[in-house]
Amino acid sequence: MARKWHTGTISGVSGPWTSGLRTLHFRDGKTVLVESGFGMRQLHDVARTMGRDSIIGMRIRYCLDDMGLGIMAAFRPIAK
Repeated sequence: MARKWHTGTISGVSGPWTSGLRTLHFRDGKTVLVESGFGMRQLHDVARTMGRDSIIGMRIRYCLDDMGLGIMAAFRPIAK
């Protein structure tokens, strides 16, 4: 089955680093879970390569896990 991709602008992040999962909030009100170690590092690394100081305001395309848990499985940055 083909993955369904969504587009959103990150508006916030919540949840404790110690939980293993963080919640990404998007401007359209949607939320997704992201792995708090590797996943968050990947988001921050991409933001830096785009010349951004923060992931807040970053526009991405993302897809969710195949198990329906609401965990982000992959993302692609959208350049301004």
